Amino acid sequence: MHSFLLVSELYDEQASNFSGSSELFMDGVEIVNASGMNSYMITRQVESSLMWIPKADLEGLKVIRCIDQIDLQDQSARNEQQKVHPHGYDITGMYYRERGEFPATIELYVGAIYRDIPGFLMYSSIPVLRLTETLAHEVGHHIAARGVASSFLNFRFSHKTDEEEFAEEHARRIQGRMLNNSKVTGEQKSAGIRVTDL
Repeated sequence: MHSFLLVSELYDEQASNFSGSSELFMDGVEIVNASGMNSYMITRQVESSLMWIPKADLEGLKVIRCIDQIDLQDQSARNEQQKVHPHGYDITGMYYRERGEFPATIELYVGAIYRDIPGFLMYSSIPVLRLTETLAHEVGHHIAARGVASSFLNFRFSHKTDEEEFAEEHARRIQGRMLNNSKVTGEQKSAGIRVTDL
């Protein structure tokens, strides 16, 4: 009976991995895909997005979790949605500060991020641009929570600045960097990114 449980547990683990769950570590950040979408595609696109964000801005961030959508049953998430997006815009990500044993985490809601992208464009640069917009915004919240200066923005979040505006500015500058950069850096070449991927 005991060996049956172990075989059953092993089968359940393999089945859950087959259904789309995958993990990848990049610069000390664990990328977890718990969505129903293609695990390889999602993790590689998040990895490509992370390459545009300065490593110093990611310091202390431990997990990026990709899930299909925000759980609106969670009252705090509903309140956050109404506060940040009073006109009903989709929430595409959420930042959770480090608290006790829970590490600093970013959730990306890939169902909302990829919703309007046609299937034939899913392996183009469009999903990476969309992911980067959300990821850079949430990293802006992470920088604000840490109370440090962004190496990219060259200024520090202060309570005189609205945190949402700070996060938006971080996202705008990262995306501007992506769109204005026509050359592939050595770091991006080593990751296999081509100019056409940008």
